[in-house]
Parts: sequence; structure tokens; C-alpha cells
Amino acid sequence: MSVVTRNGERACAACGTTVPKYVWDTETKTARCTDCASALGMTNGGEPLGAGVPSSVDFLSQMHGSPGFVVDEAVARESSCIGYALKGKGTEPDLVFTHGIVGALDADQRETYCSTGVVLHDLTPKQKARLAAFKDSSAVCKTEIAEVPKGERLEPWLGCMSAELRKRGERP
Repeated sequence: MSVVTRNGERACAACGTTVPKYVWDTETKTARCTDCASALGMTNGGEPLGAGVPSSVDFLSQMHGSPGFVVDEAVARESSCIGYALKGKGTEPDLVFTHGIVGALDADQRETYCSTGVVLHDLTPKQKARLAAFKDSSAVCKTEIAEVPKGERLEPWLGCMSAELRKRGERP
């Protein structure tokens, strides 16, 4: 099954709901809302829609408010945005992602690529564990690179993060 996420009003073939963003099944030529698409196991590029655990690179773009790295402008504009509220339910999403951009989106990118809103997802237990490992590893590495001159810290920090995440059973 091959699908793409598109903008534009369409009725979901499964539930009949008209949605502004939909998942288009290129084989059956039918539209589905993202809830029905996920329930049906539809995938985008082999990955379940909205699935996956953020990797270290996803957080790098947010270290100092840097934008995500746009690798496919067209895909980024056509894909829905997925957000995670790291501070708990009822808060604004701290991290927002979309297909076509590596890393989390900054405020300007959210405005540009998430015009129809952000679908907020709850963190899975695996994602919570990964974020906890990342936070713990970051605290250790911050101390380890404290004496390294500014401007020379990225490489030692990444090496430290890789080692610390592996110690905690997580992939870097």
C-alpha cells in the first residue's frame, strides 16, 4: 500500500468525515482521515503514519531554537504536522515534526508548514523512556564538556551523547 498525505477537503472513504488534510491511498485511489488511515495500518514510506521514536538528530535542531533542515519542500508542504507536548497533556506542543524536514520545526516553520494545525500525539512509553535517557545523558555530557572552549563543543558533546545513550540501551 502506498500513501501520501495531502491538503484539500476530502471525505474519508472509511468513516465519511470531511477533513482538510487526508491520506491518499495511491493504489485504491481513496482518501482516508488520519485516524482511519492509522487504524487501517496505512503507512507512509514503510513507516506507520506518525510513528517512530525521535532520534538525537531530531533534538539537535532545537538546541538553540534552530529550524529543522528542509530536505523536500513539496513533501513538507503536503504532509500533516505531528506534535508532542513534553510537559504533559493540555500544553502546547514542544516538538513538531513533518515529513520532508529533518528535526523539529521552529516557530516560523510551524507557521509555514502547519497551516491546518498540528495533530497532537501522546508520547508512547518507549518515547518517554527515550526522552528520559536523552535528558539524563545530556546532563552527564554537559558536565563533561564544560571545560571545552565554546565553538569546539559540538563534536565532543555528540560523542559523549552517543556513548551515554548506548549505556542506557538507546540508539544514538
